[in-house]
Amino acid sequence: MSVAKPVFGEWLRNIHASPTNPQRDGMYVETITRPRGTMNSGKCYRVTDGKGSFWQCPPDAFERVDAPAEGTK
Repeated sequence: MSVAKPVFGEWLRNIHASPTNPQRDGMYVETITRPRGTMNSGKCYRVTDGKGSFWQCPPDAFERVDAPAEGTK
């Protein structure tokens, strides 16, 4: 897994998501910090599928990929 911060538009894959999960591959948008005292607080990445859907996951749950898996574009 890479340690350098991803850049806007870079494709990332959630290593904990199954191949049939529509939120497995996403395009990096920004790094955000969830407030302390909330569930899953700390740094996380906001990603998108490019179709208007956004979600957040911790940085250690991602790996870089060249392109999304077939069927998730």
